[in-house]
Amino acid sequence: MHRSQMNKTYSNSALLFAACVLTYASFVFYPKWQKPQTEAELSWDIAGYYFYLPAFFIYNDPLKVGFKDDIQKKYNPQTVYYSTALYTPTDNQVMKYASGMAIMYAPAFFAAHFSANFLGYAADGFSLPYQFAIQFWSLLVAFVGLYYVRKVLIKLKFSDKAIALTLVLYILATNYLDYASVTNAMPHSYIFTLYALLVWNILKFYETGANEKIENKRTLQEGQQTKEYAQAVFNKKSKIQNSKSKILLPAIGIGTTIGLAVLARPSELPIILLPVLWGIGSLDDAGQRLLFLKENILSVAVAVITFAAWVSVQLFYWKAATGKFLYNSYGDGEDFFDWKHPHIIVGLFSAQKGWFVYTPIMIFAVFGLVLLFKKQRGIFFPITVFLAAFIYVSFAYKIWWYAASIGQRQMIQTYSILAIPFAAFIQWLLDFVFRIKEAGLRTLEKSDSMTSIIQNPKSKILLPTLIALFIAACIYMNLFWTYNAHIGGNFDGENMTRAYFWRVLGKTQHDRDDDKLLDNKYDVKGERKNIEVFYTNNFEADTSTHLSMDSVIAGKKSLYLDKMHQVSEYPLPRFDKNKTWLRATATFYIREKETDVWKMSKFQIIFIKNKRIVRINEIRLQRLMNNFETRPIQIDAKIPKIDFDSVFIGFDNNGGNKKIWIDDLSVETFN
Repeated sequence: MHRSQMNKTYSNSALLFAACVLTYASFVFYPKWQKPQTEAELSWDIAGYYFYLPAFFIYNDPLKVGFKDDIQKKYNPQTVYYSTALYTPTDNQVMKYASGMAIMYAPAFFAAHFSANFLGYAADGFSLPYQFAIQFWSLLVAFVGLYYVRKVLIKLKFSDKAIALTLVLYILATNYLDYASVTNAMPHSYIFTLYALLVWNILKFYETGANEKIENKRTLQEGQQTKEYAQAVFNKKSKIQNSKSKILLPAIGIGTTIGLAVLARPSELPIILLPVLWGIGSLDDAGQRLLFLKENILSVAVAVITFAAWVSVQLFYWKAATGKFLYNSYGDGEDFFDWKHPHIIVGLFSAQKGWFVYTPIMIFAVFGLVLLFKKQRGIFFPITVFLAAFIYVSFAYKIWWYAASIGQRQMIQTYSILAIPFAAFIQWLLDFVFRIKEAGLRTLEKSDSMTSIIQNPKSKILLPTLIALFIAACIYMNLFWTYNAHIGGNFDGENMTRAYFWRVLGKTQHDRDDDKLLDNKYDVKGERKNIEVFYTNNFEADTSTHLSMDSVIAGKKSLYLDKMHQVSEYPLPRFDKNKTWLRATATFYIREKETDVWKMSKFQIIFIKNKRIVRINEIRLQRLMNNFETRPIQIDAKIPKIDFDSVFIGFDNNGGNKKIWIDDLSVETFN
């Protein structure tokens, strides 16, 4: 046991610090419970998870969900995630998401429902008391998760300082900060807490059984050495019964935590590996585990039955709604996973949503696994096998970036398990620094001079310094992305690119021209040389049907796109291919901005070879414009080395129905 284990001052303070930071972020920095419509706490996915509760307990309409249109008109939280009517023989509506989150929201829902009328608000499931209650309850759930992470690390005998640093870094340097505070009603923080409770129950389950087994064996041996052997045997049987009863509670905890996690997100199923493999570091351990489980088969059965009981909630709901116990509420016939080609590399390392790109400090957990392999293989193997299975399942999902989020949000729930290898690395680092300090003090005592300390190998000082700088950079990046995801504007939760990442990192002001880099990796800044304008078009002599003469930007005619006129393309004359860059500029005007990014109009440079597209550079125009705005916009393309025989400038309304006007097109080359 570490000396600091007896004094838990640091980890207590870290827990209090974490609670303060999360509370500030949740209720001061960006209080979603006060936000309207699609920014509200109960919106998008969260509204979908939550919708069971008002359907069952307010409107008594869980099968037809006839009230959802009224909720949409009044609160606009987006109905696409509520329910679907996909090929159901009963013609019922079916909740799109599983019911696990609704069960975990229930205490907050009932508290809000019983107080809404008293407080003067509509008891309709979406008024302010419900928004506040879900936000506050979710914050409490996060506190419980951190509390049990600390308890687990204490039980595993990490030093108090290592535990404290782990908690602080989780809050400041990982995307858990956002999902435990601002977006805290999403499943990830809840499952983080479930996994923390799971590990605690696993430790209690195996510890109780193992300790009681040793104690019973010792009692029997002592009884054989006395005249009271019969009484010892009786005591042994009594202790065995006591052991069986003590182990039942952790068994129920294991079944409940896994059941609720899977009921919230079925893709959490790999977590079953953790209690099965825990403590197994060798073949001999595996044999002992089989004997242990055989001796405690009742407790194992209780865990399995508890798990099945929770999962059956969803099965019975599907049966009532569709006539089937199993139903794909996302859409029959759709394949959401590509098991042969999981997107692991981009999921971990891409600028779009790489886990180690947006939460680089979690590399400490990977290093910590190496340390556990050397010292605690009974912990290393279950965590590693679980993590590998979890990553495979997560990134086999075709939408591997999981929509809008800061980094890989689905990895957050694993952090309560990865806290163990994370703390192992922090512990190693603290011990390393302590050894350097002790070595320096011993040198000082011998020489009574700082000379010997200065002459210590630089590598001993360099490593902790580099790690400290890395930690500082991780904290800065996490706070930067969290701020910009909600307020600053220099972050797109779904469409980040490498060029945009490096352009905006560290910027304190949002420049909307930077948003070009979300679509096109080129946006040339600085001095340009050898500029040659080789094509212009003001559309005055154009005979296209896409021309407007009653509403124009300049002159007598302007090109336009709308629902009926989606695409216009203009071939470019020959130009000097020895130049490096191509730039097209045009002036655009919109009255009403298209807000759906997938329907935003596009400005394109299209390279063609033998009537086939070899490259497209494009930008979405409404990213860069406001309602009733006229502005010139330019797009850059690097002239490709690959052969091409023609180039077109394209304007594409991208399936949208909002009108956009275009004028004064010009194209130039430059170096």
